[in-house]
Amino acid sequence: VSASLAEPTSSVQADLPPYRRSDLPFEQRIADLLGRMTLEEKIDQLHQYGIPDTNPNNLATYADEIQPTYGSYIIGGPWATMLATRNAIQRRAVTESRLGIPALFGADVIHGYRAITPIPLAQACSWSPALVQRGCAMAAAEAKAHGIDWTFAPRVDHCVDPRWGRIAETFGESPYASAVYSAASVHGFQGSQLGGPGSIAACLKHYT
Repeated sequence: VSASLAEPTSSVQADLPPYRRSDLPFEQRIADLLGRMTLEEKIDQLHQYGIPDTNPNNLATYADEIQPTYGSYIIGGPWATMLATRNAIQRRAVTESRLGIPALFGADVIHGYRAITPIPLAQACSWSPALVQRGCAMAAAEAKAHGIDWTFAPRVDHCVDPRWGRIAETFGESPYASAVYSAASVHGFQGSQLGGPGSIAACLKHYT
């Protein structure tokens, strides 16, 4: 799949539609792509499908539900089969849709991926935003290696009532501390260049 998604060489760039030309400004490529999309294709890009089973042998059981024009997927399950499933779906998105728009794959990479770190509440107890950033960078690199583009983290909720059932998902009751650790998390996940090696997109939740 990586070979099929590779950018065309410069010698053939001029023969491609503007949205597929890596030598053009990003904004120009987006404007060209949006101008080509039908309303139905735009709606499908807003659709996020949950992958119920990452066994590639079972893809056929729900293949009819997955449209190659869907914009994103929530994926998880056994690491041994997840990447194969992700690649099969991505291959459909690139080769079977009219415009060949790749899909995004998201997962809850909250406190580590394969190597697990303490929950966010415990991370805040470290009093070290730099350490939290390092942990998120490590998780991003591991997730990226399994085809994850996007994490639904950091969780920037701050708890003011211990009866709330999701205290483990916060950095604590201080809005300031939550802001500091959330910023560190985003820098860790996204790195110095979003889309670069080992980086994945962060997504603030839940209040946003």
